[in-house]
Amino acid sequence: MTIAFPLKHKVFVLTENHLKLMNRMWVGWNDDAYEGAPDVNLKRPYGNSDVVGDIAEIIDLEIPDSVRERMDEESDLFEDDAHYDWLETDEVREQCLKIHKETETAIQIVLSAQSFKTGYYVGDQYGNRWEWVSEEQYIINKLRGDYEYS
Repeated sequence: MTIAFPLKHKVFVLTENHLKLMNRMWVGWNDDAYEGAPDVNLKRPYGNSDVVGDIAEIIDLEIPDSVRERMDEESDLFEDDAHYDWLETDEVREQCLKIHKETETAIQIVLSAQSFKTGYYVGDQYGNRWEWVSEEQYIINKLRGDYEYS
């Protein structure tokens, strides 16, 4: 099925990391208003309130050697707060929270396209209808100027 897009397409790359995060989301039912709707736990979207720590663990964010050297080899625990200090760096927080925010679009894509296939997806100007495109088609469309980047 090909979607006819009236304006420029939005582009999103769905990755394994998006799928890993969606797999660990805590989904519940929120009936605070109207007839209710499913929602992701706001305080503990991936099971714990340490959102950055959860994301780093789920996507297997590589721990730098300088931090790993401070681990207790027998117990796999850190001898001090090096791991937590690393998790709190601006670089790690930004990387984790960026992919966390991207899950909004990732969820919309898997629901709209009815697919968990990784790769390039293009959507309409509202971002609520998405379809997968091959890398080759993505490049052709990009060269034609068909895409809008947000």
